[in-house]
Amino acid sequence: MGQGVYLESPAYRLKAEEARFNQREALLKGFLATPCPCGEDVRLSMGEARFDVATGELVGEASLGLWNLEIPIGEARANADFKGLRAERALALFAEEVVVLKGKVQADSPRLQAETLVVDLKGREALALGSFTYQEGKATLRGQGASARLHLRFQSGKVLASTRVPEGALRLVAYASRLP
Repeated sequence: MGQGVYLESPAYRLKAEEARFNQREALLKGFLATPCPCGEDVRLSMGEARFDVATGELVGEASLGLWNLEIPIGEARANADFKGLRAERALALFAEEVVVLKGKVQADSPRLQAETLVVDLKGREALALGSFTYQEGKATLRGQGASARLHLRFQSGKVLASTRVPEGALRLVAYASRLP
């Protein structure tokens, strides 16, 4: 058991008020992660988190902090392009800058319901896998069944949605299997 744990890498800084380690996992309390080298302007915080040593996956109830704003986001998910994003389960892959959400995925903005959502934080794009409903104004896009796909790209304050997935975005499909 450790108290006041602090780790730093070229990509991000991590700290926890308390940590319990074994060969397979680290259980963290008062966890905070940030990519900011000298502050915490952008941060992911969790009251309790579980880090799997073998896979590098971190799971826990989370909130996203942007400067002085703290946004509760539920189970380990974060993206400023979505508002009111929630799901039953989520996985944040910090090194890849990808978040996977599963189980009753919903977002207030853009208006989305999906079985699974894989978000590329750096690329500002997302891929809904399986059944989904997306609404923009009076238009609605729906997909049914395991093969349904919806690609979302965030550009200049707008959301570009398409059921035709660009070839470059198909790489996101593989991330979905990392969260059972």
